[in-house]
Amino acid sequence: METEDMISFDGLEGALIGVCEIHSLAPRLIYSWDRCVKIFMEREGWTHEEAIEWMDFNVACLWAGESTPAFLHTNELGDERT
Repeated sequence: METEDMISFDGLEGALIGVCEIHSLAPRLIYSWDRCVKIFMEREGWTHEEAIEWMDFNVACLWAGESTPAFLHTNELGDERT
C-alpha cells in the first residue's frame, strides 16, 4: 500500500508501525505511542512525563481530516495510562 499521500510526522519514522484501514474511511498511518514518547525522551533529553505531555498537547491532538495518523498504546515503557 502506498503511504506517500497519508499524513505523517517528521522525525517519528522509528515509531511508525503500519497502516490502519477502517471501512469507508481513508487509510491512515499508525504510530506506536510508546515509541514516540521514547523518541522525544532521547532526542530532546526529556523525562517520561515531559515527553507524554508533549505528545498529549502537541502531537496526538492534531486533527487534519480523515487521514490524521492514529496512535497505538502498547505499554512498552510501562505507562500506567495504557
